[in-house]
Amino acid sequence: MPQKLLTTDPELSNLLGPLSKEEYAQLEASVLADGCRDAIVTWPRDGELVIVDGHNRYKICLAYKLPYPVDERDFADLASAAKWAVEQQTGRRNVTDERRRYLIGRIYAASKGERGGDYKSEEGKEATGSTADKVAAQFGVSSATVVSAEKYADRLDELDSTVTTAILDGGIKATVKNVAALAEFDGASQRGFVSEVRKGKAKNLTAALQTDEVTPATPAAPAVEDETGGVDAEMAAWNKAVESWARKMTALLREAPEGTWLDDNQKGIIDGQLKSAAKSARVRKAEGRHPKCDGTGCKPCRWTGWMPKIELDSIAGG
Repeated sequence: MPQKLLTTDPELSNLLGPLSKEEYAQLEASVLADGCRDAIVTWPRDGELVIVDGHNRYKICLAYKLPYPVDERDFADLASAAKWAVEQQTGRRNVTDERRRYLIGRIYAASKGERGGDYKSEEGKEATGSTADKVAAQFGVSSATVVSAEKYADRLDELDSTVTTAILDGGIKATVKNVAALAEFDGASQRGFVSEVRKGKAKNLTAALQTDEVTPATPAAPAVEDETGGVDAEMAAWNKAVESWARKMTALLREAPEGTWLDDNQKGIIDGQLKSAAKSARVRKAEGRHPKCDGTGCKPCRWTGWMPKIELDSIAGG
């Protein structure tokens, strides 16, 4: 019997962020040794099975063509599914106060997008308030905290990925104002502020942000110029361009006047997709060849359809 194909929703798949390399390697080894023991929990929605819990297990099973059990569960809405997923994950990974605030903000944004409607009308404002109250009740916080958490999450998504991870993991404490201030600087400067705190040169981010000069953190190693003709550097530049484009489109979307063909529901969906594109471009490592086999064709290559860019170019060129 063929396996059911599942789908993902960015608001659910990005809730807790990616596993560390070590965590992913451990999970991969466990699945390869014992199979997918825990069922992948899904939510039947609009004729699709949306993954609520088990994104990494599903990815590993697809890569190695392993069977996976599926558990279909009903949820009232996206916020309920997200809250359930968060509760499950807190038993597997420590969730810091910063990550919890981020999650509340993302769940609130997802709930508003799912509700749809015109938020600028009186009815829309009332519905927005009720949505904040609902999410607040689910997490035992005030509605004002929920609204603030959304702004916090939005600005965090704009930061350099290493800085975002440091904050969400609790290694660097950051207030809502700190995050907003950091977003005004480029990635190198953001890493510099974090470095000042870690080295003890600044008591906290607030103090670091008030200094006139910041020593930039050691920059990442430059892309490798190899026999592929600089493919790594080319892909890195492309990633940066995608991130810049997505951010500009997000800003433009927020400035759309009333009466445009985009209603608030559509804006929310597009905004989420643009943020996901920007984040993916920011964290995705540019590689001209598959790191495991150097482009010679390992099993993950064949099963996932991965193909090095130089090979694609040779095919396109005839």
